[in-house]
Amino acid sequence: MENKLIVLLLAFVAVACSSGQDLAHKTKKADIHYSYGTQALIEKNYTAAISHLMQAAEHDPKNPEIQNNLGMAYYFKGEKEMALKHIRLALKINPANTDAIVNLASLAFERGDMAGAEKYYLRALKDLSYEKHARTYYNLSLIELRRNNNAKALALLESSLKEEENYCPAWFQKGMINYQLRRFKDAEKNFHQAQLGVCVSDPAPLYWHAATEIELGNYLNARMKLDDLMTRFGATNYGTMAQQKISELNLLEKNPANSNGRSSSQLNMTPSF
Repeated sequence: MENKLIVLLLAFVAVACSSGQDLAHKTKKADIHYSYGTQALIEKNYTAAISHLMQAAEHDPKNPEIQNNLGMAYYFKGEKEMALKHIRLALKINPANTDAIVNLASLAFERGDMAGAEKYYLRALKDLSYEKHARTYYNLSLIELRRNNNAKALALLESSLKEEENYCPAWFQKGMINYQLRRFKDAEKNFHQAQLGVCVSDPAPLYWHAATEIELGNYLNARMKLDDLMTRFGATNYGTMAQQKISELNLLEKNPANSNGRSSSQLNMTPSF
């Protein structure tokens, strides 16, 4: 009887070890596919990202980070319903996943659900350890712009910059608001800041900086910035816009009396993921 019991116990231990090894193997494969999928997502190879992250999810279906990144891969691929499905699943698995909360907010914003977006962004702000609140405040400012509340939008952009002093999207948005309000000296400073750091390769702040210099009557500075824009971004839409601005500038230098009421601004209303 004792021998039989020993055999049964040994058999149970063997099965348990085998099960543990199988789980570890699945976790390792999930980690590998998650790593490849996330890198592909960063590199904007969304087809590869979906492929790897789907395989990661098969091996580890209750991992919220995998589900969130899979949702974002679907989003950038244009499959917004699938994106919503996986991001909601990420939040169901872990209600404290702030990345998923912010992404749900941005999807609500895109659907035009400002109240829903605001609710999720404010929920994200409760996570004091979250390192991307500069973006959260920035997105909240876009909601206020939709509500035509420039003063509150500017206050939220200030909060964004307190979180991250060099968050160039916030500097750019401040510039656009001040330009629209014809506070050109403030806008000029904002657009200068918006060209620093990671936004150095973005033509928009450079273009609007040039437009602001024209409004301030600093035609030489404007021309230098437009020439720089043509050199670096001539093949983009901003290159075409710069060429038009140069033509406008040529006319202004010939007839400064036509300097009022020339330019119009369009605020950026796309949430940052």
